[in-house]
Amino acid sequence: MVSTQNGNNNPNPKKSVGNFLPIPCPVSVGCRYTVGMTNTPRKQAALRTLIATARKRPDGEATASSGKWWAFTDADGVNVGHHSTLMFVVSDDDTVTPVSAGWGSMTDKCGTRAILSGAGIHESWHTLYATA
Repeated sequence: MVSTQNGNNNPNPKKSVGNFLPIPCPVSVGCRYTVGMTNTPRKQAALRTLIATARKRPDGEATASSGKWWAFTDADGVNVGHHSTLMFVVSDDDTVTPVSAGWGSMTDKCGTRAILSGAGIHESWHTLYATA
């Protein structure tokens, strides 16, 4: 049996960091995307309301799926990420700018579709990250 720091027997536990979502600075887009995420609790939203919740909250932050999906607003619009990966930015005019495709998992694909369709944007993971 494997014992871990958090006291359970899972050899690969997800590291709990409280309410803080660690966001690495993607070299390709610069450190501006780390702005806005704080060590404070954020409003828990459904995937379909994640963008709207981030837009209407005074602090501009929201999470969904127990913190696995997160969003915060800045001058570029609403930044949306999954786990520690910034995936796309939705501008105020609902233009979607893809940043990272993530791992390409089903949760990346289905979550992207649910979040964008909830905001009235009919794009899918495949159309955002399709390679020519």
